[in-house]
Amino acid sequence: MRVNNIKDLRNYQKARRLSSHIPHLVLGKNFWSLYLAQKLKGKYGEENIKILVPTHFSLNDLEFKGPTLFRGEENIKALKYCFPHISFPEALNPLFYKDQKLKSVGGRAQLQGLQPAEDFFTQPGLPISRTEILQIDGRKLWEENKSLELCYQLSSLSREKIDQNNRWILSCQDGSQFTCDQLYLTDAPHTIVPLLKKEGNFSNEMLEFCLSSKGPLSLEVEFKSNKIITDHLETLLIPQSQTYDWGHFLGEFSAADKQSNMQSFKFFSFLAEENSDNEEIIKKVKLIKRSLERIFPPMSKAKISEAIFLKKESPHAINGPDFLFESISNSFNDLHFVSWWAPLKKDFLQVKNLQFPSEITLDTRALLSLQQILD
Repeated sequence: MRVNNIKDLRNYQKARRLSSHIPHLVLGKNFWSLYLAQKLKGKYGEENIKILVPTHFSLNDLEFKGPTLFRGEENIKALKYCFPHISFPEALNPLFYKDQKLKSVGGRAQLQGLQPAEDFFTQPGLPISRTEILQIDGRKLWEENKSLELCYQLSSLSREKIDQNNRWILSCQDGSQFTCDQLYLTDAPHTIVPLLKKEGNFSNEMLEFCLSSKGPLSLEVEFKSNKIITDHLETLLIPQSQTYDWGHFLGEFSAADKQSNMQSFKFFSFLAEENSDNEEIIKKVKLIKRSLERIFPPMSKAKISEAIFLKKESPHAINGPDFLFESISNSFNDLHFVSWWAPLKKDFLQVKNLQFPSEITLDTRALLSLQQILD
């Protein structure tokens, strides 16, 4: 639509404004949003489900461009117990680069310069994806459910009593307003704190729980090579500097396609918000490539394409969201969390026989939080 003057713009904005009640509203733009919406659609009917997102979904929203997030003894144990029908591959021990060699984590050589959030990636990881565990096709999931999206910029969130019922009210920047009976948050819990219209909606304990999920940004790069680079499939920890403790680039190579002679690989790094301008990002990506070329000489002779993604949420594992949430778990029966930092309720943990919930993190926690809602 062409907007020729201020009057036309105002009429366009007014026409776009929407006021609607949606029984089940998913808030978030990621893989978990689409999968949860698909399951809720089957349970409650398509007309009762929507996903509120700031911009339209793309396939890139469905995938973390980095190493497997299924790692660590308790995560692997929980996965095998909760998904007994899946044949899981053997966990691979990560490798790190030191003294011009790749060395096994936990061996004689010492891994140094780890940033706090990187420690999670030193644990053995399962080379398996979310879609393989859930036995679905990612593209099909996106194609079948992207029509559920409502694309609006959210400005505030409140919980009010309407017609004797508690309802969530979501107000948007263009004046549109949505209400819902059940709200499902698939973004990090801290993202709703700035939107809260009334401080009294959330207790101090609830705010503490939500804010505990805030962490650094995630700089993710997906590379595609026209030549086979390596047969290593383990998670790799590549130091950003041989001199300073700047942390690591963390990633994995996929299995090479022997027929096309091509290979893809994905690496990411944690990034402080103050270092996230375009110039710094370009420097980081160049540094990733130089570091990998030093370790894998065939890279220098390959034609390599790259896709760069800067994401607001990074896979930093935190311990104890369940304990933070325990005292307030009965405050809301109409607010549900599905994410890397979702709380797992006591009765659910007991049914699943999960004894060390604080060690269940990231993708494993997100999968279990889905089960908690859908069971």
